[in-house]
Amino acid sequence: DSAVARRGWSENLTYYTGLGYLGGAAIGGSLGAAEVLRSPAAATLSSAPMSARLRLNRLLNTSGKAGRLYGNTVGVVGLYFAASESFLFSYADQYRLPDAVPTISAGFITGALYRIPRGPRPALVA
Repeated sequence: DSAVARRGWSENLTYYTGLGYLGGAAIGGSLGAAEVLRSPAAATLSSAPMSARLRLNRLLNTSGKAGRLYGNTVGVVGLYFAASESFLFSYADQYRLPDAVPTISAGFITGALYRIPRGPRPALVA
C-alpha cells in the first residue's frame, strides 16, 4: 500500500483561499475594466467631456470595486471548500473511502454553505 501525499489542512486552506481570491480579483478587475471601456464616457455635471485623468480614475475605481467583490466571494468559497474537504478527508482515511468521496461531498457542502443566507430551500437546491 503506497500512501498518497496530500497537503495538510492548513496548506490546503491557504492554497484554495488564496487561489480563489487572486483568481476572483483578476476576473472581477477585468470585468470591471471591460464595463468601463464598453460604456460611453459619462458626462460630468457640466456638459464638458471627461478628461483622460478622470476616465483613468473611473477605470481604476470600477475595476478595483469589482475585483474586491469577486475576489472576496471566490475566496470565501475556497475557504468553505478547503475546510470541508480537509474535515471529510480525515474521516475518509479512517473509513478507507475513495479519495473522490470527500472532494465531491465538499463541493456539495460548499454550495449549501454559500447559499444558506438565502434560506434553506436554495441551500438544498445548490
